[in-house]
Amino acid sequence: MNRNTVPKSGRLPVQAISDTSALVLLWCGEEIYQSDAVRQYAGMLDLSRGRELLARCHAVWEEYDRVIRYRKLCIAREAETILAGGIFGRWLSLVPAIPCWALSLQAGLQAEGV
Repeated sequence: MNRNTVPKSGRLPVQAISDTSALVLLWCGEEIYQSDAVRQYAGMLDLSRGRELLARCHAVWEEYDRVIRYRKLCIAREAETILAGGIFGRWLSLVPAIPCWALSLQAGLQAEGV
């Protein structure tokens, strides 16, 4: 079956992701998923590869998940503020391809962005 085809069941298959990406998502928790589409997408990700790393990292410092979670939430809030208004937001909308900004903002807006 083509990877982009929706199966007859209507449910997309679970997608395995790298151990480090899974670790970041496990640290972040569901709090970072702020739309139904993102929650649906995140529900299709297999995070099992990150569980061993999570246990190993928690053995060193249990609070690291909070650092990652709040970093992502802060970046997302700042990105939305920048893109929603102000002179910079209007200027940015006129210049659609600025790769360095896309990478910086993506860390807060994409579930798997690090």
